[in-house]
Amino acid sequence: FDLHLSGITIFTEAATGNYIFTPIIAALAGAEKVYAITKDSKHGKKETVKEKTLEVAKAFDVEDKIKIVYEKKPEYVQKCDIITNSGFVRPIDKKMIDSMKSTAVIPLMFETWEFREEDLDLEYCRRTEIPLLGTNEDHDKLKLFYSAGFLVSKLLFECGLEVYKNKFLIISSGKAGQSIQDFFENNMIDYVRITCSSNEHAPQSNVFYYKDFDFGNVEMDIDAVILFELLHDVPIISNNGMINKDNRDNFTDKLFIHICGRVNSEFIEDCGINIYPNDLADFGYMTRSGDYLGPAITVELITAGLKVGEIMSRLRKEGKPYQEVIEIATKNPLVTGFSEV
Repeated sequence: FDLHLSGITIFTEAATGNYIFTPIIAALAGAEKVYAITKDSKHGKKETVKEKTLEVAKAFDVEDKIKIVYEKKPEYVQKCDIITNSGFVRPIDKKMIDSMKSTAVIPLMFETWEFREEDLDLEYCRRTEIPLLGTNEDHDKLKLFYSAGFLVSKLLFECGLEVYKNKFLIISSGKAGQSIQDFFENNMIDYVRITCSSNEHAPQSNVFYYKDFDFGNVEMDIDAVILFELLHDVPIISNNGMINKDNRDNFTDKLFIHICGRVNSEFIEDCGINIYPNDLADFGYMTRSGDYLGPAITVELITAGLKVGEIMSRLRKEGKPYQEVIEIATKNPLVTGFSEV
């Protein structure tokens, strides 16, 4: 991605797993300084995260560039050119935005359609002219949606299914749904796909719009139902969902794979539905993401997100005004703007 952050100061997160590399990548790319915030979470204590991050940083000889912090203090934020919309940095609210320098920029670190209002005050960013843009995950050097079929397969393998010659009901819209569909077709796997996008289904195909599909009459002898609905906040398993109190008997003997999508945990438990994994994420989040496949996907996405930040920051440092930064940056194929949602 040709990431060069010399002369740029970063505010990002220090986290666990493959996300431990976020401040490391920024430092390796020549950042002037990297402030990395961490907190206690279900994944680990903040002191442990700090220790492990600095241990990795030392191995790459960049520990002097990284400062691990536990609070979003204004004196840290106001020094930074790039503030990433990463887990522990969120929420980026009015108070935090007011602490930023006038030339600061915010890379979303993922696509703009995945934006969640509770994470970041988009309107206030616009009002204060802080550029905020996303990363094109379908860029030729990323192609992250191609990983969806592999992620689904890994979870199915963990449940003891062969995938090969199995039959599936897929509930998924947009790029993710199309990617899983392509993966299954390329590997001659039987499926029916349900989409929540009204323009995706086609006559005489095995892709159906969810409002037209009869879940009470599932004729296909399916081995599992795959839930990968990240695009539309539509109830899937609940009293009033696609799978509900009236048709649930058709599904009590089926395996459900949950990657994302709105489901009701109490309803699932009451019905005795077999769902995997069982630490279900809320809508807008993923129970398992591409990170579950291994480090490459996460490292590439982090690097690409930082590159989006670099593109905006260089333009700001050249003195370009807010609107011009947006217009120029979004011409880069790696960058996505909110008008494209």
